[in-house]
Amino acid sequence: MRHLAKRSTLPIILALVLGVAIAPVGAADDHPRIDAATARGLVERISADVSALRGLEFLRPVAVDVVDEDAAREHMLARMDRFEPAERLRATEEAYALLGLLPPGTDLREATLEALREQVGGFYDPASDTYYLLDSMPPAMAPVITAHELTHALEDQHYDLDRRLMASIDDDDRLFALSAVHEGSAMIVMSVYSAQAILGGQLDADSLGEAAQAESDRAQALAAMPDVLRRQLLGPYLLGMAFLTSGNAMTLAGGVPRDRLARVYADPPSSSEQILHPERYWNDEARDEPAEVDLGDAGAGLGRNWRRVGGGVLGELTLGLLVGATTPGLGDGMLAGGASWTDAAAEGWGGDRWELWSDGAHHAVALLTAWDSDEDAREFATALERDAPGLHARRAGDRVAVVVADGGDPALRRTLREMIRRGRVDRTGAAE
Repeated sequence: MRHLAKRSTLPIILALVLGVAIAPVGAADDHPRIDAATARGLVERISADVSALRGLEFLRPVAVDVVDEDAAREHMLARMDRFEPAERLRATEEAYALLGLLPPGTDLREATLEALREQVGGFYDPASDTYYLLDSMPPAMAPVITAHELTHALEDQHYDLDRRLMASIDDDDRLFALSAVHEGSAMIVMSVYSAQAILGGQLDADSLGEAAQAESDRAQALAAMPDVLRRQLLGPYLLGMAFLTSGNAMTLAGGVPRDRLARVYADPPSSSEQILHPERYWNDEARDEPAEVDLGDAGAGLGRNWRRVGGGVLGELTLGLLVGATTPGLGDGMLAGGASWTDAAAEGWGGDRWELWSDGAHHAVALLTAWDSDEDAREFATALERDAPGLHARRAGDRVAVVVADGGDPALRRTLREMIRRGRVDRTGAAE
């Protein structure tokens, strides 16, 4: 009977805790505030469980502090400043607005902070090796969130998470893939911990479910976010877990897949394509590494007074939004695999690079994409013409160049021609 209970309960528990990890914390007067003694007790008790599940020993105790929403905002703001300097953030805002990924004038920092204000119940800060628990976190959910964040703390002690992220700071898509590993690992440990604690009577499934449902009803800022931001916020949690289990959540009935976690920390995925299509990472014969794309000085075709002010990589996850890919909702995306986050016109992605150029008064985005085949490039260009008619594109073989400007005379045709002629695509390591 115990074996049957595990098999029948696990999918429900997985769906529940996936929602818990990103559920809003709610109003403080809905439940008693968590104090420092309670937080310390949680960490002391759950650290041993996390260590046993993950198969790693804590090298030192994890400090814990209880903070209110204002203090949490300051911590998150400082972390955003470290990973997203203001100049880089402004370039991304402008480029994404021109590409139609963001409404013009969107303040990425404030939009993200507002969404996180509703969602965050606790967070781990690698810089101080401290777990911060919000005092407004519902007590029923606190053990689950603690298991998630202690997984980050444990892995940070062994793998230095911030160092890994900072090494990929100039490649947004690679950074997403690393985040998916970190969050996916924590989601798995949290899920197995929660299932075992409920079956063992340490957690009450009804209380946990009621708390999660009550809090999820308040997730207004998350639902209102543009798709590109929801993908970046939710994707590492939902897609990361699906990637680590190859889309089969029932594999967690056997516990945390330590062998897989050891592999991804030794040899991490390098693109959202690999996260969306796990076989392109886990299957050695089908493994598909992204091509390195360089526009060279092609952007100079915009004119003598134009200067490059920013750049990055969109990857399949973000590029798909230009060609009709939809973003699953919170409920729909809980156990959905990567196929629900992309579409046929984006699936042949091989690599890309975007650059933002400015003449002081106007801006333009130059984007060069590489595809696995000429047919994949043709399919993307056709979908782009249908779904993003404001963008100007030109295809040559397995490449598609895209340019869009907000005014002035940026010589669009010449720029497209120069991107095709001068852009470089290094496919070393990419699948043939």
